[in-house]
Amino acid sequence: MKKLMLISLALTLVMSLLALAQEATKPGDMKQETPKAEKASPKAVSLSGKVRADGKTFVDNDNKSWTVTNPEAMKGMR
Repeated sequence: MKKLMLISLALTLVMSLLALAQEATKPGDMKQETPKAEKASPKAVSLSGKVRADGKTFVDNDNKSWTVTNPEAMKGMR
């Protein structure tokens, strides 16, 4: 009789822990970080214009000003 009670208690404990583990790892609860590529402009744009001397700003032919996020990439284009 003791053995049956011990097995029942152990089985109840294991099942409770399994249910608790499933509840703690729901995919909807986790925050998913957005990669940097998705935060950028959704499509590629071709522009022509002038890069300012500081390399941080680009002015297109329509006089629209664009901020350059990577000024090091513009070094050869001034």
